[in-house]
Amino acid sequence: MDLKKLFCPPFMTRIDNMSHTEYKTLWGCFICKKILITKTAAINHANICKPPITKEEDISVEKLQNMEKNMSFPCKYCSKVKTSKEKWIKHLNKHETSDYDINNWGEDLPDESSDSNDE
Repeated sequence: MDLKKLFCPPFMTRIDNMSHTEYKTLWGCFICKKILITKTAAINHANICKPPITKEEDISVEKLQNMEKNMSFPCKYCSKVKTSKEKWIKHLNKHETSDYDINNWGEDLPDESSDSNDE
């Protein structure tokens, strides 16, 4: 199997065999919803288009302090809101693992049994 043919940047979906367009392959960005028509464009786009927050460290100190003060930690991937920083980080990590199906981007994760009242 040729792995180069299967290239797809993170946070994108690759669509092959586009019979109804002049392009054989398209890449769609899950973050900004742009459609890219070349591998080079997909690579360049992946380098500049990033999720709003990918790790706790990417949040400004002021924003994190405000979240802690209000005990409100919204998920950047779905509509859930956690009331503790620890549960929020655990929840974000579930979205960011390979176990989470990339096709479900933007959908809520199933309720976690240990914090189902924390939505």
